[in-house]
Amino acid sequence: QPLFCATQSSCPESSDVYAVCVIEDFYPGLLEIKWSAAGKDITEGVTSGPVTLNGDGTYTTSSILTVSRNFFNSVTPIQCSVSHESSGAKIERSLQWCM
Repeated sequence: QPLFCATQSSCPESSDVYAVCVIEDFYPGLLEIKWSAAGKDITEGVTSGPVTLNGDGTYTTSSILTVSRNFFNSVTPIQCSVSHESSGAKIERSLQWCM
């Protein structure tokens, strides 16, 4: 089953918030990452990272969601969902602030 975390960060002077999902240690290297806010899918502002092969034969990837601070403050929760078909894993995480 893939390891999975979701975080968010922003610069005080920026009007955008960046949310990041990192998925590690999955095999094979095919999965689906979706973003949602208040139960509705988000497709704009999503940037998919490369799928990279780890030394142990598993894979790592990421997805970045960029939204306006106003949008971020007006909807909750923002979630990242991962479906890994071959393992049957379906994982959903709400965002948490980076520390």
